[in-house]
Amino acid sequence: MECVCQQKSGKIHVSYLSGIALLVLFTFNQNLAWAEYKPVYGLDYSPFREGQSPETGVFPTLAQIEEDIGIIRGTTQTIRTYGNDNVLYNIPAVCNSEDIECYVGSWISDDSAWNQGVVDDLIEVADCNYITTKALLVGNEYLLWRPFSSETTLISLINQVKEATDLPVSTGETYNVWLDHPNLAAAADFIGAHIHPYWEGVAIGNAAQHVIDKCNLLKQNYPNKEIIILEVGWPSDGPACGAAIPSSENQIWFLKEFVYLAKQNDIKYFIFEALDEPWKGKYAEVEKHWGLWDKDRALKPLLFDYLYADIADVNKDFVVDIFDLLGIVSYWLEPSNHEGPYLPGDISQDGIANLFDFSVISKAWLNE
Repeated sequence: MECVCQQKSGKIHVSYLSGIALLVLFTFNQNLAWAEYKPVYGLDYSPFREGQSPETGVFPTLAQIEEDIGIIRGTTQTIRTYGNDNVLYNIPAVCNSEDIECYVGSWISDDSAWNQGVVDDLIEVADCNYITTKALLVGNEYLLWRPFSSETTLISLINQVKEATDLPVSTGETYNVWLDHPNLAAAADFIGAHIHPYWEGVAIGNAAQHVIDKCNLLKQNYPNKEIIILEVGWPSDGPACGAAIPSSENQIWFLKEFVYLAKQNDIKYFIFEALDEPWKGKYAEVEKHWGLWDKDRALKPLLFDYLYADIADVNKDFVVDIFDLLGIVSYWLEPSNHEGPYLPGDISQDGIANLFDFSVISKAWLNE
């Protein structure tokens, strides 16, 4: 297979803020240039539309995948995929052309011949040397529904990929599976965790902190491994699971709170998921409603103000005020991880909260 080659009244503080901002601009005498602002670090992406399904063999076209990447690239710097067979093999190439990072996923099964093909395709993608391909994922929740002894198969496949590439290699499993399989953790280059408070019946008011707590638990158990949350999110519709109630209001509540906490705690994450997937409804009604965009590629209405809020609105309460200024002060001169997610005070996403970020606040404040 060939490689297919992106509080007080604001008025009391305005003059002070404005003066500082003008001083910054005058002193540096240059345009404020920073990385393109992306409100979400990562998104899980699967391209199957109405009438399509990996189980029936009806795949999207390459043009449809290119359209999807064009839709979501303005909101995230990174995507995570789930398969590399058929047209899905081309997604890393599309990401490279669109300058969006990709964690290349794959689906493994109990068919050894299929699994070998999956491994071969992952290695071929690595050999393409796309600058935007950041990691390879061998399987997805392979151990969740299988006996403990299945870890031998998974570890063997991971090791085979690791031996053939210098890219980081891991898999996606629920956090409790990682806790139960230290040998898997030892084999993987990083912990790729799925943490879903909905499926644990956690009420929305505690959901975001619940994810952080479970992530910290993984850090405690595996202090020498990077923890990346490969799946985390909240459904916009469907039946309740214990105290967890799906709704559009709860989806935006979770997104706002979790993303802020993830930035504070320097946690890389992928929101599950970019687009609603109708084919998953055969397993449960709620499975069709995790996307930020619906099945017709329309952004769900309550998410618009959040994803396209003013970049100066640090705490995403839809107003630029003293609380956003305090967000910068709290992280003043603290360096952000250049790979993201950037600290809340690093508005410009240039790696540090400084006077440039202060000037962004000032300009937005004056326009209130």
